[in-house]
Amino acid sequence: MRRQWRQARADAGLEWVTPHTFRKTVATLIDKEADAKSAAAQLGHATEQVTNKHYIVKPALAPDSSGILEQLGGGLPTTEPTRRDHDPRQTG
Repeated sequence: MRRQWRQARADAGLEWVTPHTFRKTVATLIDKEADAKSAAAQLGHATEQVTNKHYIVKPALAPDSSGILEQLGGGLPTTEPTRRDHDPRQTG
């Protein structure tokens, strides 16, 4: 079986895939389409804690919240900050 698995990965150009990466992919897909409990059951885990911690891949990118954050500026156009080399209360 190992020889067939190794050959199948080589033929597909996926030598980096291991049984663990395959399990992570399965858990992540099931979690995305169903839930972590179903993913844990598929992997044979008693609870979803191990599945969540070690198998379900979380997205690395944050959602685009720029529209929400721009509300902090009250819709004002952004300008470059003024540079101050010294305390304006000082003379000279």
